[in-house]
Amino acid sequence: MRRIEFSPRLSLWVSEARDGTMKSADQHPGVPAGRAPFLLAIGAAPDRTARVHISYNRNDYCRYQTVTAADGGAGITRPVAVADGLATRIPGLWLFLPLADCMGTVLWDPVTEVLMLTHLGRHSVVQDGGRRSVEYLEHEFGVEARNLHAWLGPSPSGDAYPIHDRGDRAFPDVVTEQLATAGLDAGHIVPSGIETDRDPDFFSHSEYLAGRQVTDGRHAMCVRIDESAGPQLA
Repeated sequence: MRRIEFSPRLSLWVSEARDGTMKSADQHPGVPAGRAPFLLAIGAAPDRTARVHISYNRNDYCRYQTVTAADGGAGITRPVAVADGLATRIPGLWLFLPLADCMGTVLWDPVTEVLMLTHLGRHSVVQDGGRRSVEYLEHEFGVEARNLHAWLGPSPSGDAYPIHDRGDRAFPDVVTEQLATAGLDAGHIVPSGIETDRDPDFFSHSEYLAGRQVTDGRHAMCVRIDESAGPQLA
């Protein structure tokens, strides 16, 4: 597992292949063998963690939800609604996102102290998910896009996984463009630089399907607000 230094107010972790797969065996809540030790190792108690629950049985891939302390355990130990991103202002509430070959992105506004973990896969970026994630924060929390900072998580290279509907470009290029269009300062957008198809520390579902990776699995991103003057979990 890797701790990512993104903001001093956030704890941000990314799991690696050695931590085990973060994929659930089915579409129902649960704590698979890989998830439980990873969450506990970073201090993310399951009942204080909310999972971004993705489903492809729909047409809208830009569905977002605000979570509070009452949502601890949602998607981990109990059912959760489908959403492409979760947003919160609650310190101590972890946001958890399992990923195959999609890009997870952290959006953080240090002014309003709003955090979002959003799933930007091929389906969602074709629907301008980067821009629409920012618009959700603007509408729901009064966030100003120019104050937002973004960390773009691991993703496959453009050679292995080009986004055909966006000029065969790689996720970081497309997402950076969408966030900039939404009003983020270019200096506030930080790509991870991790290419899952080339980094042996990470799973890549597409590389597995192509026969170039022996084991299939999912890595995960997990992030929380560490300290705030606002309400905290008991």
